Amino acid sequence: MMGHSILNSYLTEQIVNFGKNLRVIGYQPGTIALYRLRVEDFLSWCADDDKAEPLDGITQQDIESFLEECRQRQGNRKVTLKGKLMALRSFFRFLVSVKKIKIDPTANIHLTG
Repeated sequence: MMGHSILNSYLTEQIVNFGKNLRVIGYQPGTIALYRLRVEDFLSWCADDDKAEPLDGITQQDIESFLEECRQRQGNRKVTLKGKLMALRSFFRFLVSVKKIKIDPTANIHLTG
């Protein structure tokens, strides 16, 4: 994965706004930092393949591929993958709520086991 500097100002702004929203709805600072890091990691992964922009171009398959790569290459266990999915789901739901995207690509992803 490439560094977070690959994210452009628009993506960075969305992540900052996401963090502000989490704070408003009562998330703890550690959780906000972790969610932001997980979103940044995913968007950096997408940017490696030119998928991160526009945000509404990200698909369920992209997220599933990212999670599978985390499992295979990074050795992430189920609990870590579920945490990453929770962060991504929160981010994409936020984007839908502020009308930056129309469809939440995480809506039909379910990790089993």
